[in-house]
Amino acid sequence: MKYEIDMLGVGAADALLIRFFDDNDNAYVILVDSGNYSNGKTVADFVKNRYKTYTIDLAICTHCDEDHFGGFIYLLENMKNNPNTSVDIKKILINDPGLHITQDDVKYYQNIDNVRKEARSVYNANGKNLLELIWDLSQKRGLSYSEAFSDKHNSEFNGLIDILGPSIDFYKNQALLFRNDLKPYDYALADDNEDAYEIPETKKIYSKKLDEAGNDPSHHNKSSIIFLFKPDDEHYFLFTGDADAESFENFKYQCDIEKIKNIYWMKLPHHGSAHNMSNDMINYIHPKIAYVSTEKYGHYLDKIVVGALKKVGTSIYSTNNTVNVWHHNNTPQRNDYSTAKKL
Repeated sequence: MKYEIDMLGVGAADALLIRFFDDNDNAYVILVDSGNYSNGKTVADFVKNRYKTYTIDLAICTHCDEDHFGGFIYLLENMKNNPNTSVDIKKILINDPGLHITQDDVKYYQNIDNVRKEARSVYNANGKNLLELIWDLSQKRGLSYSEAFSDKHNSEFNGLIDILGPSIDFYKNQALLFRNDLKPYDYALADDNEDAYEIPETKKIYSKKLDEAGNDPSHHNKSSIIFLFKPDDEHYFLFTGDADAESFENFKYQCDIEKIKNIYWMKLPHHGSAHNMSNDMINYIHPKIAYVSTEKYGHYLDKIVVGALKKVGTSIYSTNNTVNVWHHNNTPQRNDYSTAKKL
C-alpha cells in the first residue's frame, strides 16, 4: 500500500497524520490527535499545503488532555464559522465520559444531566467544549462521530484501523477518576541512558531506574485509545496516545496482545516519559522504529527510555519541538525534507 505518516513538530503535544491510498489511487487522511488549540492552524495548513486537500476523512481523539484535543476545537470552530475555507473532518472517534458515569457512581449529584455535564468538562478548552462542538456540527455540517473501544466499535476502513484498547469497563473505571488530585510526572528521572543492560540468560533488557519509575498516575492518559494502522501484514504501526503499562495490561483480547509483539513502528506514549514505558513493554513490543513528539530531553522524554529502547535495537526519531518527522512507503520523496537523525 502507498502511505505516509507525519508527526508534526508541536512541542510537548501530539498531532499525527496518516495518509494512505487505495487501489484506485484515491487518498484518505486520518488525523490522530491535534495538539493544543494553537496547533489547530498548523494542522490545517499542513493538510492544505502538503496534501492538497481540505478534507480529513477520519479524526481520532485518543484522550481528554488538552495537548491532544485542543487543536480539534480550532478545526471545528473553523468548520462552523468559515465553511468555505475550512479543513473539514468527516468523522471523529472520541470517547465520551458522560455516557459511562451515572448519578449512582458519584457523590453529591442527583441529576444525570449535571453528572454528564461535569464528566464532559474534561473536554473544555479555549472557552469551548469539544463534545458540544461535535454535536453542533453533526447537525449543521454532517460531522459523524462514534466512540472507540476494543469490545464495541473497534475498526475503521475495513480493519485498516484496528482498535486494541481501552475496553468499555476499563474506560469507565478511569473516567470515574478523571481530573483527580494526582499530578502526572512531568520531568525526567535521571540524565542517564546507560542504565539498561541485557540479561544473558533471557536476552531481555532490564533497566532498574525504569522498573522503579512506576506507572503514570493520570487516569486521562490510561484511558487513551490504542490502535493499529495495518497497511500490510509485515508493517504494523502502533499508536498509543498517552497510555501506560496498565493500559496495555488491560487489553481485552489475547490476540490483540500478540499483534503488538515485535512491532515495526510505535508512537511512544506521553512524549517518552519513563512512567509510560516499562521493561516488559519494551521487551515485548520491541519496536523496530519509534517516534516521539517532545520538546527536549527532560520535558517528559527520559533518557532511560531512550537508552532501553536503543538496547533492543530500536531506531528513535524525535520532533525536537518544531521538526516534522515523516515515514513513507511508495510515495514521492519531498525535496524540502532531509534524512531524519536518530536520537
